[in-house]
Amino acid sequence: MDLMTLHVVVSGVQRETARILGIVSLCVVIPGALAAGYPDRPVRLIVPSPPGGGTDTATRMIAPKLSEYLGQQIVIDNRGGASGNIGAELAARAAPDGYTLVAAIASLTSNPALMKKVPYDLERDFAPISMLKMIHVPYKGAGPMLIDVVAGHVPVTAANILSTLPLVKSGRVRAYGVTSAKRASGAPDIPTIAEAGVPGYEAVTWFGLLAPAGTPREIVSRLHADVVRALQDPAVKKRFIDDGAEPTPSGSPEEFAALIRAEIAKWARVIRDAGIKPE
Repeated sequence: MDLMTLHVVVSGVQRETARILGIVSLCVVIPGALAAGYPDRPVRLIVPSPPGGGTDTATRMIAPKLSEYLGQQIVIDNRGGASGNIGAELAARAAPDGYTLVAAIASLTSNPALMKKVPYDLERDFAPISMLKMIHVPYKGAGPMLIDVVAGHVPVTAANILSTLPLVKSGRVRAYGVTSAKRASGAPDIPTIAEAGVPGYEAVTWFGLLAPAGTPREIVSRLHADVVRALQDPAVKKRFIDDGAEPTPSGSPEEFAALIRAEIAKWARVIRDAGIKPE
C-alpha cells in the first residue's frame, strides 16, 4: 500500500497552558497447499513502535478492514525501540507462513547506515507486501516524543502528521510547516517548509507491510490485494485524509521492493555526505 504521509514540524505552545500530560519433528510444507488454506487462524501484525505514533495509528486504521477481508483476526503486537529494529528482528526470525507480518517504517532503510550493527537485512530477510507512503528521535516512538513536546519538555520536533494533526487542531501544539512539496489536504492552512523559507525542501516518509522472506507468493499477493482494498474503502480513506494523510495504493509488492532498495541507497548517501558516523 502506498500512502503519502507527511512530517509536520511543531512546537509546544506555552508551557503554562499546555501541561498534559523438546521435541523436534520434521515435516515438508508445500507452499501451494499452505497458501490455498490461508488464513485459517489469526494473523500477528508487529508494529515496531509504541502505541500512539503514526505507524501504530495507520496500522490500526487498516487492521479492521484487513481482518474483515481475510476472515481472521489481526492481532496488533507493539514492539517499539531501537528505531524499529526490535520489532523488525522479531519478524525476520518468524516462520515465512503469512501469520507474522511487520509494519515497516522508513527508518528501517536508514538504520544500516546509522548503526554499526543491524540484526536483519531489509532486502534479504523480508518479502515486501504493500506500502503506505506516509524521524529519527531518541524516543521509542512518536507517541512519547509528542507527550514531551506538549508538556514543554521538548521545544520543537518533526513528527508524522497522523499523530500530530489532532494536537495541532486542538491548539496544544503549533505547526510551522509540512515537509512535503505541497500542502496536506487534511491541513491546507499549514504551509510547506519550502513556502516557509527553505526553497526546494521535500522529505516524506512511508509505512508498509513486510512478511518474512520465503513467504509464498500467493499469500503475499493476497495480502497486497486486501490491503489495497482496505485503503480504498471510503471510511478508511476518509480517516486517513482527515488526519492529513493521502492514501494512494502502490501497484505491486515489487514496487514496494524497488522503493526499499532506492531508500536504502538514498539514505546511505545522505548520511555519508553529512559525515554522520554509525554508532
